[in-house]
Amino acid sequence: MKTDPDVLSTDAPQCDRCGRCLSVCPVYSVSHVETDSPRGRTDLTSAVTSGELNPGPRFFEAVDRCLLCRSCAVACPKGVDTASNVLAARAEVSRPHGPGARLGEAAMDALIPHRSLMSACVRTAGVFSRLLPADKAGRRHFPEYLPQMLSGRGVPPITGRPLQKRLPSLVPRSPGSPNRGRAVFFTGCFYGLVDFGPGLAAVKMLCDNGFDVLIPPDQQCCGAPALFSGRLKSFKTVLRKNLRSLAAVEGPILTACPTCASVLRAHYPEIAARMGGPEAEQAKSLGPRVQEALTFLAGLSSLSLPGSTQIRSAAVHQPCHFVHAGGDPAAVADLMHKRGVELVMNGETACCGGGGVSSLKNPDLARELGSAAAGKIAASGAEVASAACPGCVLQIGSHLGKAGSNMPAIHPLEILCPIR
Repeated sequence: MKTDPDVLSTDAPQCDRCGRCLSVCPVYSVSHVETDSPRGRTDLTSAVTSGELNPGPRFFEAVDRCLLCRSCAVACPKGVDTASNVLAARAEVSRPHGPGARLGEAAMDALIPHRSLMSACVRTAGVFSRLLPADKAGRRHFPEYLPQMLSGRGVPPITGRPLQKRLPSLVPRSPGSPNRGRAVFFTGCFYGLVDFGPGLAAVKMLCDNGFDVLIPPDQQCCGAPALFSGRLKSFKTVLRKNLRSLAAVEGPILTACPTCASVLRAHYPEIAARMGGPEAEQAKSLGPRVQEALTFLAGLSSLSLPGSTQIRSAAVHQPCHFVHAGGDPAAVADLMHKRGVELVMNGETACCGGGGVSSLKNPDLARELGSAAAGKIAASGAEVASAACPGCVLQIGSHLGKAGSNMPAIHPLEILCPIR
């Protein structure tokens, strides 16, 4: 196995082993194994960097079990960013691959940079998903007898018609609303191709509050699945495509997915700076323009909420990428208060374990964290569970169903603007 220690983060020497990260790491809270902790991963990546450790299966297991929630970076008094060390290790430390892993990587490299192909695959998956068993709330799951990666895993309702097929590329502001200029909406893959509801609500709210909303037709996946899996070549391909699509248009760039927001705002400038060329300056200018939609809406000087909602209470789960990567936790409470919805729970749940590829690679961990979060939410007595992240909505909804609860799980935008 080859390693390139120069690319691993130099944050490791700053760790003074105080252990504060252990108290906030969702993975360590389950396993209580040191190498599952941020401090342990920092030690491991430091040892590989120095050549003290030849990375083997236990090393790769440790870096793969990190959920990249960044709770440890927030808690660390020295600012050690273990997630950056983990991303570098996934991308740059060579590892042996079996046929299954190679097939998965080939599929990711084919789909991530090609939105039309991804859209076709999502539509096909939507047809077959209707054959899967449903719980009493109508949520579909893979059968329990399948391999652990899929066993009992929740399947989202797939609309079959992308958001960009439902709306024009430029949606004008609503009649009678104040003219606040233009906003750019980045749909992301989930809310663009799988479930159009939160994206449609975001566009409606922006138009009602005086924005002409541009939905760039040539936007791609933000690249998070590739970046988080160490597939930097695919990530750089979508980065270039999205910069061509987004850098040339004016206005704030908004998205209903906090993971997309964090990748566009933080990782694009970071990776593009290493690439050099025109992408470096484009990404540097793009980053500050990107914002998660709820935080943006809550910051408007005056806000018009369209229609009305029948929902009177909600239990809100705060997604990791929302809380630790630029979202304002107070935004959801502020908006729900204006909508007249009582929050019987707001952020009391820890990471739900639904983080994209991490939940696929660590199904046992995802199951334990998801069950714990859903159990707390179900016990709250709220009418609905709500989270501003598609992965969290799917994970919590799936585990609510497994626990026999009819409580729906939806994005806060669907409470603020119920237009389905």
